[in-house]
Amino acid sequence: MALTRFATLPAPHTEPGVAILGTHDRTPVPPSKQRGANMLRFALRLLIAGAVIFGVSYYSGGTLLQVDSFVWALVMAFVLGIVNAVIKPVIQFFALPVTIVTLGLFSLLINAGMLALSAAFVPGVRTTGFWATVLAAVIISIVTAVTTSWLERDEK
Repeated sequence: MALTRFATLPAPHTEPGVAILGTHDRTPVPPSKQRGANMLRFALRLLIAGAVIFGVSYYSGGTLLQVDSFVWALVMAFVLGIVNAVIKPVIQFFALPVTIVTLGLFSLLINAGMLALSAAFVPGVRTTGFWATVLAAVIISIVTAVTTSWLERDEK
């Protein structure tokens, strides 16, 4: 029986989510702690979005977006999240040809439409005009994406 230079070992049988010693996998997290971490992450994203919405209103002096209080900004962030999760994908699907023809610029108008639709549901938030809403939507999207990705990067 000839021995080879490198012995190959069969892969150990492990259950999903169980770390193998000596690997760089993360150790398993109990489901209860994972739910708590997800809820904390959701609350943090909601606070960030609310702060950005309130900041756009505050720093623009109400010319881009008018928000009565920080509580209404949090409600707006929650409603905007629901509208972006439920309605926006349908709109994007049907507007895909127009978005392709305009090289993606039509997606800015879709974002503005979602912001205006969300503002229609929240009594403490008002949009001030078409182009102001487009600019507010662009600022909110960029700042929220950058801060959220920055926080998620620090978690890893």
